[in-house]
Amino acid sequence: DANRVAFNLGRFLVLHPEAVAQKWGNQKLADVIAENAGYLAKESFLFGARLAKEYRRLIDRAYLWMDLPKSTLLLMARTIYDLIRREGVARARQYVSLVWETYRKDHKKYGHRATLAVIKNLFHVMAIKDEFWVAKLLTSPEKYARDRERYQIDPARGDKVTYVHLTRPKFSLFGKEYEVSLESRDWMLQIVAQLGFLRRFMPSFHKKENDFRDWYIQIIKGFAYFENQEDYENYAKALETPSMARGYREIRYPLIIKAMNAASGFLQAISQGSTGSPARKIDVRVEKIPSGI
Repeated sequence: DANRVAFNLGRFLVLHPEAVAQKWGNQKLADVIAENAGYLAKESFLFGARLAKEYRRLIDRAYLWMDLPKSTLLLMARTIYDLIRREGVARARQYVSLVWETYRKDHKKYGHRATLAVIKNLFHVMAIKDEFWVAKLLTSPEKYARDRERYQIDPARGDKVTYVHLTRPKFSLFGKEYEVSLESRDWMLQIVAQLGFLRRFMPSFHKKENDFRDWYIQIIKGFAYFENQEDYENYAKALETPSMARGYREIRYPLIIKAMNAASGFLQAISQGSTGSPARKIDVRVEKIPSGI
């Protein structure tokens, strides 16, 4: 019964996105930034204050440079926050820099479609849901706060929530793939959430997703100032393709290939001059499939 309710709710939200947009639009930007900075300050005893300061600095820089709708600024407040939590300030700084590089070559008359695509899709390919990040999401302070509100939990009267997570981590060891089913408790996930630094010592860990991210960054760097609207829209469509690659590994990996092929088609339409503009070279090697895919 619960699955049916969730399924029907998903269908409703697809048909009536304004129901979500209305709630999202009522949020005050300053409140969202302050809340996220507060969570970051508590993220680490030693480095929390610095993380919160760097977060505010990145937000201020992004908002100073770019004139975007409030809903987009709210989205960036979240994406920058999540990237800092997942992988540190350097990754969030790279994200903001690539968004800015797109924005400064974009068109207001086209609604900054390319910039909006990068804001959403670059986060999508950067925030890879590996075991460390999922563990952090499942044990984040904001998740606990949402759960207390959702289930009307009042610690003052002795209410408690017990979590059991049905997880299925997958890892490579000596050239072989292993996947196990676990009933994880929060204390287990809290330990795993602190081990994200191990990514740098595991080059094959989620290599397909990492290669996809690096490929997409090259697509972003190839974006140029297009006077011809059809050329512009083709490139914007290429920048939107990563949203196609979602779901569990078995579903996501073929969709990565599909997204790359779709982007290649859009970019080739520009480079071959088939849109009515003079032929021009796009400096992105879209025909090269990353080695890990």
